[in-house]
Amino acid sequence: LALARGLINVDALRREQDQLDAWLAQVPLHE
Repeated sequence: LALARGLINVDALRREQDQLDAWLAQVPLHE
């Protein structure tokens, strides 16, 4: 059960990272 919970946490972190990457891609960092 703990292992399954860990995998769910990893998946959630990956989704957050994908959202962060997508958001950063829209931000003009190089002006």
